[in-house]
Amino acid sequence: MGAGKTTFLNMWKQHLRNQGFPVVEFNAWQTDFAGDPFIALLSELTDGLDTLSGNKSEDLSENIVQLKKVGEKILQELTLSAIRVGTSGMIDPKVLLEEPDRSCAEIRLNEYRDTRESFRKFKEALRSTATLVHDKKNKPLIVVIDELDRCRPSYAIELLEVAKHLFSVDYIVFVLAVNHEELSHSVKVLYGGEFNAKGYLRRFFDLDFRLPEPDRDRYIEAMFLKAKIPSYFAQLPDENSIYNTVYGPLSRAPIDAGSGFGSETALKWLQAFFGASDINLRQIAQAVNRLGVMLSSLSRDERSFASAAFVALILRTIDSELYHDFINGRATDLEVANRVLGHPGRRAVRQDHVGHVFEVMLMLAWIEVSENHSQKIGDKMETPLLKQHELAMDGHQETSALLGIDRENAGRVVALSGDMWQKVSFAGATYGFKFSFRRLELIMKSLVDEPEQ
Repeated sequence: MGAGKTTFLNMWKQHLRNQGFPVVEFNAWQTDFAGDPFIALLSELTDGLDTLSGNKSEDLSENIVQLKKVGEKILQELTLSAIRVGTSGMIDPKVLLEEPDRSCAEIRLNEYRDTRESFRKFKEALRSTATLVHDKKNKPLIVVIDELDRCRPSYAIELLEVAKHLFSVDYIVFVLAVNHEELSHSVKVLYGGEFNAKGYLRRFFDLDFRLPEPDRDRYIEAMFLKAKIPSYFAQLPDENSIYNTVYGPLSRAPIDAGSGFGSETALKWLQAFFGASDINLRQIAQAVNRLGVMLSSLSRDERSFASAAFVALILRTIDSELYHDFINGRATDLEVANRVLGHPGRRAVRQDHVGHVFEVMLMLAWIEVSENHSQKIGDKMETPLLKQHELAMDGHQETSALLGIDRENAGRVVALSGDMWQKVSFAGATYGFKFSFRRLELIMKSLVDEPEQ
């Protein structure tokens, strides 16, 4: 999920239509509420065919009417069966309402024959309709099914079975965009963890193709631009350096070279932290959109605490449960850093200046959210994460291995923490993490107190 399947399908559907193919769309997630996939698929298919035919083809319109009529017959029979199943066979609607003198076995046998005949007529009507579409277009009807892996497990598998057994006729091609792992999980939910889910699913697909891994940096940049985040930074006097999140937006004194937090740095942060495989494209889009909404809600003369907002957003996206534990003082900066930077796809960030700043800002955030404000100017900053870096800097090899950082980089983190802590404690202010947490949640104003002024 969230790997670009829908985007690919949208482009491909338009390409097919440009080539003259008749295309019917079916969003499984949006029809999940129907309960019965046969009802949903029949309705979407006939509606799609109605759109394709317009007022130009009386023959096709007649076929669609016939298809609906036979489909309704099947639905009636399926409804009777559903009543019987729902009452464990104790109440048979035909016995009660129509034929009280006949045995249940005889009725059920005849019911089966009637339903089988209705299915045969349905496939004949469907084949006739598909053939007529093909003859007019000289191309098969394409039915595109998306979002199947987001549905309830039972609905997803039943939809596959219905499509394979009832809608599989000549001149109709089904195209499904699915996450195989998610769909396999749905199969195992229904048939048990030991069931050969992948072997079962192969029965439904004649051909399968795997989408290539997307260029994440380009995707993140596209979402970044779409959310209009650069325009926010462009209106600030000096691109809102980290120093300015303490002293206010009019100051031009940076902490050190390279610490300026403007549009270019912000994008670099998102690419560094969202480039790992544990974050899918949908999560990235949602996170960046949330950030864009937050920044756009600020007035021009209001502090953004942008750097703190990015730290909060990164944590919220990677592990929302840990994020809430952290902002409520139940998790330490050390736990957060190890979770965020411990993934193989992000370990290299810990050796980079981006990672150094991120870890120091987690330390400052921990002091703020844990209400540990006894540390004043002249005091040495103390946090669980900083202690580990100090040990690594002093040559403690086990700690260095645990953090995944060498002695030199640990020393850089410790030096940067002292510089940033001195400026924060001297100003008697905060980096605005509570403010950022509240802004990111948008409606959860009770989550944190007002920021210190």
